[in-house]
Amino acid sequence: MKLKGSSLVIVLLLVLFPFVSWLYLKNGISFRKKALDELAEKTTFDYNQLGGIDTSLINRKIMLIDLKGEEKNTANIYSQFKESTDFVIVSTSDRYPLQLNDSLSQIIKANYPNKDYVLVDNDGKQRSTYTSSEEDLKKAVIHIATLIPFVEKKKPRGIK
Repeated sequence: MKLKGSSLVIVLLLVLFPFVSWLYLKNGISFRKKALDELAEKTTFDYNQLGGIDTSLINRKIMLIDLKGEEKNTANIYSQFKESTDFVIVSTSDRYPLQLNDSLSQIIKANYPNKDYVLVDNDGKQRSTYTSSEEDLKKAVIHIATLIPFVEKKKPRGIK
């Protein structure tokens, strides 16, 4: 009986646990690959549409442009990514540091009819547009998380 228990532990360690880990990693990679495929079409975003906004504040950052000015939706997105220095929201709302005036917002809206948000990556490419639907907002969060560069945190001294 003792041999059966040992054999079971060995099988779990050598077969089952690695297999479960492989499935977990495979699903994560598939999820990220699907999100990147959805973001594949790229067109250059015209920063001149943003008018007086200092481009040094948005250069090399992922930018979500809120064309509708709905604070409820952007507040949820902002709360998820506020710690990231690589993400910024541009909105007509005064809640965010980068504001669009109403006339500039109308000009951009004309370029993106029936859309409420525009996602621009850190290379200045427009990656996607979204409506205010719950499904689109969830997709926007996934896309932003996919585009934000992963920065490995430095370990404190003395830890190897």
